[in-house]
Amino acid sequence: MNRQWLVTVFLFMVSGLITACSAGGSEKTVPISTPSTQPEAPIQVEPQSKLLKLRLTSPDINMVTELSQVTVAGMVSPGATLSVNGHLVSPNTEGLFSIDLDFSDSSIPMVIEVIASSITGETKSEVRPVISSDESSRSGLFGSISSVTPSNITIDTGSNAVSLSVDSGTLITMHGWKSPSISNLTTGTLVGVLKQGSHAKSILAVPIRPVLTRHFTGIVTDLKTSSPLTPGKITLLDSSKRQITALTIDEIAEDTIGSLVTAVLEQDLASGDLKATAIDPALNSAKRILAAIEMNQKVNSRQATENVTALRWRLVEHGVRNLSILFDQQPHEDWKDTVTSAEEIYTQMYSKHYIGSPSAEVTGLITSISKSLGSNSTKLITVHPASGQPVTVKISENTPVALSDKRVKSRELDLASHVTVRYSTKGNDAHKVTVMAGNTLSLESSTRLAAIADEGEVYGLLIGVIDSELVVSILMDREKDQQISLRSDEAIVFRNGMPI
Repeated sequence: MNRQWLVTVFLFMVSGLITACSAGGSEKTVPISTPSTQPEAPIQVEPQSKLLKLRLTSPDINMVTELSQVTVAGMVSPGATLSVNGHLVSPNTEGLFSIDLDFSDSSIPMVIEVIASSITGETKSEVRPVISSDESSRSGLFGSISSVTPSNITIDTGSNAVSLSVDSGTLITMHGWKSPSISNLTTGTLVGVLKQGSHAKSILAVPIRPVLTRHFTGIVTDLKTSSPLTPGKITLLDSSKRQITALTIDEIAEDTIGSLVTAVLEQDLASGDLKATAIDPALNSAKRILAAIEMNQKVNSRQATENVTALRWRLVEHGVRNLSILFDQQPHEDWKDTVTSAEEIYTQMYSKHYIGSPSAEVTGLITSISKSLGSNSTKLITVHPASGQPVTVKISENTPVALSDKRVKSRELDLASHVTVRYSTKGNDAHKVTVMAGNTLSLESSTRLAAIADEGEVYGLLIGVIDSELVVSILMDREKDQQISLRSDEAIVFRNGMPI
């Protein structure tokens, strides 16, 4: 019996051992965690616009700080020329910028002037006053003057009125004034005041727009390099034919002559001299727009897609403005080379993003209209700007022509039309024609128009008849001495209603 029980136990143990070994040799199924399927958050980019943008994030409005340095930061359109107190600041591909400024004198509140401009003529600016109060006994306040006397000034801060004493030791600062006094301050003037107790240590009249710096965009017509004894000079001519000459300290490449640049200018109030603190070539700003386009194209978000559209538009308008000014300038020795180089650079930029071919614009009076050779539907019109060289462009029946926001036929254009034409620089095909309202005929235009008109009337004083040439001359405006001569082949002459 015992023997049978031992055999039973032995067999049971062997069976358990075999089962255990079999289980140890098989693969175990280990649960695997499922990765998260939540999409990654899209990369945030700064919104861009077709309009010039400028936004400051630092310093705060009416800032008082204990530091001897202030950070100026914000966002601007990438292609803009940006200056901060005369310093040229280049934004990154998102348009973000930052620069640190030191207080030249901690006892005088500092005015920060930020200017952004584009070659298309847009300008935006911000003025921010900042007070450095590095001593515990001193503090700063901002407001407008509600009353002022030789010994007292009252500042309306918006929340309360603060009266402060003034004496000969109070430092008064006003832009454009060499040695201003308390008597030059008037009620309503915005001021920043550094005070000690109830006494005004310094008072700064805060301008509402930049007064120390400005931007000027134009063609470089002359350049003289600086020497150890004398500063250099740069001469710029803008699209309105205004010319300025400014002193320069930094070296400027000679091949800048003939190209379009934006100069950051300061004026010496004592001497009246202009000083160019920085030069920003137009093609450099175009390249910044291109870099911003390429950066946004790498970002998969709706905002980035909208940015690309806005930036492409800005790049096209940038090219139109640059090339238009280059074509309109008075030709110089390297004029054709400058224009060709600019065209090639814009062509390369546009081809990367399938924008099309470079274009330019001309605004002026149509001085001639003729049919294009080899085509009855295409006409050649010559537009003569107020200054610069006339431009001949090709216009077809399908060319968009706008008059007072209404679409009209291109055949309605005549020598009386004052127009703005956008055209391709290669081939001179007109893309768009805008007719200006309120035109008047010049003597030359009226004479040419009368020569090609099918029908028309003119009233005035008969001043001459040449029988041999069958020409009659009529004085239309005695005050302006405006007259017109017409051929009278087979014309019927009436007097008192009867032919003669």
